Amino acid sequence: TYTATVSHNGRNANTTYYYKVRAKNLDSVWTGYNTEVSTLTGANMPGAITFVPVAAPAGTTSIRVTWADGGNPSNVVYELEASTGTNGGYGTVYSGITRDYTNAGLSPNTTHYYRVKVQGTSIYNTEKSTHTLAARPINTLFSGVYASSITISWQDNGNAADTVYQIAKSAWSDNPGDAIDIASYGSIVYTGTALTYTDPGLISNTTNHY
Repeated sequence: TYTATVSHNGRNANTTYYYKVRAKNLDSVWTGYNTEVSTLTGANMPGAITFVPVAAPAGTTSIRVTWADGGNPSNVVYELEASTGTNGGYGTVYSGITRDYTNAGLSPNTTHYYRVKVQGTSIYNTEKSTHTLAARPINTLFSGVYASSITISWQDNGNAADTVYQIAKSAWSDNPGDAIDIASYGSIVYTGTALTYTDPGLISNTTNHY
């Protein structure tokens, strides 16, 4: 018995190929083909992850993840895994052929790690992380008003403990909402993670806006 081996190179990733074999004698007479067999080439590692910005308020609780196909065909099934800690505690959040998924139901201003593999394999692309947007603070109130100071407090609205807050102060009620130009409102008097701040050195019987 003679066994012949042939390498068929340059094939596409994760693609099924079918083969059958025949032989000929020294008079160049061919036999019929043997029974057809098939096999599947291995899948490539998925390409790099890209995060697509999600505007507030949806972006406070969701992250949109896309990734490149890595040279795999369009019918490949991918598995997207997520974790809140690097290289650990991963769980599958999506399985399918579409390379675009929005991971919803997350907490505001929290870190999330992602990686992708082709279903049925164990080769992941490079892990990548991002953060949800911070939620707008709520229930601002004055917990202490004195002749020369005012204590302001607010609630985190679900933000993580290390969220950084800023207080803008003005002598008039301009109320620019989300204006980026703080100079049009007043000045930043506090930046930090605490949920309370005492503004000192005020002039008595004056109105201050925060």
